[in-house]
Amino acid sequence: MGKNKFEISRYHEIAEYIETGSKSKLSEEEIDYLDILIKMNSMRRRYGINETISFFNKKPYEISLYRAKQMFEESINLFYSDETIEKRAARNLKAEQFEQAAQLALDAAQTVKDLEIYRALLWDSYKARQLDQPDPINIPKELYERPIKIYTMNPAQAKLPSIDRNALAAEIDALDESESDKKRWKQEAMVEDIDFIEMINDQADED
Repeated sequence: MGKNKFEISRYHEIAEYIETGSKSKLSEEEIDYLDILIKMNSMRRRYGINETISFFNKKPYEISLYRAKQMFEESINLFYSDETIEKRAARNLKAEQFEQAAQLALDAAQTVKDLEIYRALLWDSYKARQLDQPDPINIPKELYERPIKIYTMNPAQAKLPSIDRNALAAEIDALDESESDKKRWKQEAMVEDIDFIEMINDQADED
C-alpha cells in the first residue's frame, strides 16, 4: 500500500499562497490538500468535529487518524485566524460552536427555561469573541515619545523672521515705565548685553 499523499502537510505553502495575494501557483498536491481543508471546514459546521475527522479517516481518503486531526486543526487556523494567530482562531471557532448550539436551543425551545439556555449560550459566544472586554486604547505615540527640543537665540535657526533690535529698543524707550524696567527688558530682548554682576546684586538686594 502506497503512502497517502495527505501524510505530508501542505499547510504552510497554502497559507503563504493566500498571504502573498496568490502571486505564485499551487501544485496539484497543494490544490488537493486545500480542497480537503475546505471540505473539513464545511463539514464541521454541519456534522461537528468527530464526525468530520472520522469521515476522512475512511475511504476514499483513508487519511490516518493522527493526520486527519492535524489537518482539521490546520483548517481552523486557515479559515479562522487573523495573521495566523491560533488563539484567536480557536476563540472564533468556539464562539461559532456556541452560536450553533444556541440556534438549536432556540429551535427546540418550549419553555422560559429553554430560552434562558439560549441566552446563556449567546453570552458564552459573546465572551469567546472577547466582546465583553473593552477595546484597547490606542495612545498616539507622540504623547509618550520624548519630544525633541531645540533652544536657540537666533530666530533664523528657528525659521523665524529676524528682529530689528534698534526698533525694538525704541519701542521700549517709548514706554512709560521706570528706567530699570526698560533696561531689564532690553537685556532680556538681547538689545543690550546682560550685566550679570548687576543682576546678582539686584537679586541679593531682593533677598
